[in-house]
Amino acid sequence: MKGRFFAAVLCAAVACTALAACGEKGNGNGEGNPEESAVVLTKDTDFDALVSDKVTKEQWNAAFTDEAFAGVTVDFASRGFELETSFGYKKTADGCDLCFLVDMGEESNDMIARVVGTQATQYMKVGDAYYYETVDLSGDEHKVDREWAMTFRLYVAYDFAGQFDAFTYDETAHAYVYEGDTVEVPYTPMEAVANRYTVSYATLKFAGGKLAYAKVKVSNGEEEVFHYYDYGKTQVVIPTNALPADDVEGLF
Repeated sequence: MKGRFFAAVLCAAVACTALAACGEKGNGNGEGNPEESAVVLTKDTDFDALVSDKVTKEQWNAAFTDEAFAGVTVDFASRGFELETSFGYKKTADGCDLCFLVDMGEESNDMIARVVGTQATQYMKVGDAYYYETVDLSGDEHKVDREWAMTFRLYVAYDFAGQFDAFTYDETAHAYVYEGDTVEVPYTPMEAVANRYTVSYATLKFAGGKLAYAKVKVSNGEEEVFHYYDYGKTQVVIPTNALPADDVEGLF
């Protein structure tokens, strides 16, 4: 797996991840102050019924930065597949540059990744024990893995920064909506610059200055729904008693 460290971590977890209208375009209706929103986003939030805050263009763009996702849990579903992942940038308890946990549910093993500089460690849970492998990502053979690490967030939070004017606040849907063929988003983290998907439609909701809900369909027909919650509360706990992966043949 040495040349595909993060690909191996996330292939099964997010390979299916890909990524709608009335009102006055681009006005954003930035009348409210999302920082004063009374909504607390949790796993039990009724995201379908949630009324989105109205945000300004600046608040919109801020919601799509890495800093905005410093510690958050994301539930997302695609084509009947459901997944929960927790991750953070530079604000996790042990100071890693990027940490994320992918909860594959009862039928599969949890996966954790921790990146500090060019050192990346992958943990896999088997039964009650975690096993780990560490890889130095500085070599050319790990170019793909470095790109995964740098742009992993694109898998769970498509980057709509700069797209404020393309969306309309729909007073019936209580959400920002878009439908058309002019908005593009990165295709995959590994090819974030070279390849982009055209968005067919999207519905976004914000609460307290944070992205709360996204329903997105891209030009290839794939549709996904994302729920974001526990901002600032989510922490990825790195196993302290993990065993070397060499102890389990074929684990990675």
